[in-house]
Formats: sequence, structure tokens, C-alpha cells
Amino acid sequence: MRDVTYTEARANFAGIWDRLVADRDVVVVQRRGKEAIAMLPASELTA
Repeated sequence: MRDVTYTEARANFAGIWDRLVADRDVVVVQRRGKEAIAMLPASELTA
């Protein structure tokens, strides 16, 4: 699992997406003053 900031996620969205799919990993996106979210490959939800 990897943490990134909201700004980093916006700037590198395609690269993060590709890495998530290739590595079957989870990325937690942190945004100041807001609840964090998790990004993961959709297939992991049914695995």
C-alpha cells in the first residue's frame, strides 16, 4: 500500500493507475482536511 497526496494523484493519475493494475496494489490518497480514499483495481473487489 502506498500513500500519495491529492496533488500528486492529480499530477500522476495515469501512472498511478497503470502501477495499480500492474502491481495489484492499493493507493491511499490523502487530502488535507478531508477523509482519505483508497484506489485499487476493480477486480480486487470481487477477488
